[in-house]
Amino acid sequence: PSEIAYIAQRTERLGADALQLDLYAPMDSMIEDIHLQPEKLYEFVHAAASAVSIPVMTRLPYNLAASAPHLHAVERAGLRAVCAIESLRALSGVDLETKTTLMPTYGGYTGRHIRPISLAATATLAQLTDLPICGVGGVEDYRSILEFIMLGAAAAQLGSAIMLHGYDLITKTVRALEDWMQAHGYDDYSSITGAALSSLTPFEKAVHRRAVCRMTQPCSRTGCGLCTCGCMYGALVMEPDGVHLNSSQCTGCGLCVQRCPQGLFHLETF
Repeated sequence: PSEIAYIAQRTERLGADALQLDLYAPMDSMIEDIHLQPEKLYEFVHAAASAVSIPVMTRLPYNLAASAPHLHAVERAGLRAVCAIESLRALSGVDLETKTTLMPTYGGYTGRHIRPISLAATATLAQLTDLPICGVGGVEDYRSILEFIMLGAAAAQLGSAIMLHGYDLITKTVRALEDWMQAHGYDDYSSITGAALSSLTPFEKAVHRRAVCRMTQPCSRTGCGLCTCGCMYGALVMEPDGVHLNSSQCTGCGLCVQRCPQGLFHLETF
C-alpha cells in the first residue's frame, strides 16, 4: 500500500487529472490477498485515495464486479468510481505439429468477444453500488458505448480498438455519439443512463416464469434454416412454404430470437 500511495502522489504532481488503479493486471491478481480478501483490497485503494486530492477509481475483474464485499471495500476506501472489467487470461492455441503454444506466455483476451461479459458486469455494478461506473472491455464504437450507458455506466473506455484502428477512432466515435443523441432528441446522457436496466430480470426470478417464442410474421426463407437447425425441442420445422412454429413444444430458450437474421422472432414471458 505504501508503494501505491507513493506512485499516486508522484502521478498527481506530474499533472494527472485522475487515477485508475489496475491492481488485477495483468489478467488477474498477482497479489493473491486482494483477490481473496476485501480488506486487503481496501488497504491498497485507500492508500491511493487518501494520498491524493484527485479522483481515484479501481478496475475490477468480472468476478469481483459481482462481489458485494469487494464493492463495499472500494466504497469505504473513498474511491470516486469503479471500472470493469479487466481483460481475461488467455492463450490463442497450440501448434499441433510442434506441440507448443502459439504464445510464449498468457495474454489478455479482450475486444468484441468479451463485451457480453463486460455488459453483464456493468449491469450488476449498477445494482450493487451507487458509485459512478466506467465500462471497459469490448468497447469498439458508439453503439457499444451506448449499450454500456443504457446499462448504468457513466463512461466507457476505448482501449484495444484504438490499437487496432488508430487515434482517429476517438474523433469518429465522439461525433457518431453526438449524431445519435441529436437524432433521437436527447440533450445529455443522463436521459439514457441505466434506461435498459428495467428490462433486465434476475435469473433467479426468470426461471420461475413461463417463456415462449413467437413469430412476428411468416418466414419464407426455406434456404436459411438457422432457427430450425438450432431448435433442440422440435418446435421449429422447415416446410416447403417456410418455417412453422409449434408453440406447444417451445421451451422459450430464445435461441431462434438471437439467430434469425430477419428478426422474425420475439420472446414472450408470462
